[in-house]
Amino acid sequence: MTDNLLVHKEFLRTLPEELTTELETRAVSKRFADGDVIFRRGDAGHGLFGVRSGRVQVLGMGADGREFVLTVLAPGEWFGELSLFDGLPRTHDNVAMGETELGHVPQRDFHALLRDRPEFWPPFAELMSHRIRMLFGLLEDAVLLDLPTRLAKRILELAGDHGEAQAEGEIAIDLHLPQEGLAAMVGATREAVGRHLKRFEREGWIELAYGRLVVRSREGLASLL
Repeated sequence: MTDNLLVHKEFLRTLPEELTTELETRAVSKRFADGDVIFRRGDAGHGLFGVRSGRVQVLGMGADGREFVLTVLAPGEWFGELSLFDGLPRTHDNVAMGETELGHVPQRDFHALLRDRPEFWPPFAELMSHRIRMLFGLLEDAVLLDLPTRLAKRILELAGDHGEAQAEGEIAIDLHLPQEGLAAMVGATREAVGRHLKRFEREGWIELAYGRLVVRSREGLASLL
């Protein structure tokens, strides 16, 4: 289990230690099996969540009804804050990816914390700013980049967020990542993504196995950008 939910991501490392302690003190442990729904789009906000172990997929829905993956949250990341601030329903589906343990801070406790300790507002503003920047980036990618470029960029991002260093500079992405999952991340069909992945493999940029992807040349993928 992660000892400190807030120390893993670079943009969260400036959070004050007092906030870390307060959130962990209030968090109730909840466990989810692979594929379990944590909350659905349209649900009422009922608390803040922190990933202790496992992963969480944040899912959106296209105009054609096709599901796509906005991001994958790793241990150390918090989510679900937006509905707690604006009082509106959840904006996306959040689903466990593998066996997952979360820390859940109930809504009343979250609001009580900020009421009693208003100096904790700025770190949450930073967190929401990060989310907004991420979403704008995804929007620009969808409009401006062709599929192979979007795919290369997403693989590099996954390697940075979930990669494990291997021999000779290779990076294994620490996710069960079938081609359907990658297709959902870039808003394309499995067949189209599969063709480009095979090309990347022929170029020596990646290595494919069932549900597994190893980045062999970050420079090669980056050349498409």
